Amino acid sequence: MFQGDAPIIATMDAAATASTNVATFHISTTIVAVSITSELTIGE
Repeated sequence: MFQGDAPIIATMDAAATASTNVATFHISTTIVAVSITSELTIGE
């Protein structure tokens, strides 16, 4: 690795972390939405 690449790599790391957090958030909201939907469906 070259010195000049360090900021780019740091930015890529930050972006990867952010997208992982977003993906985790989407997965949890999807799970919640699915469980609410199935509860409503079963409840009827």
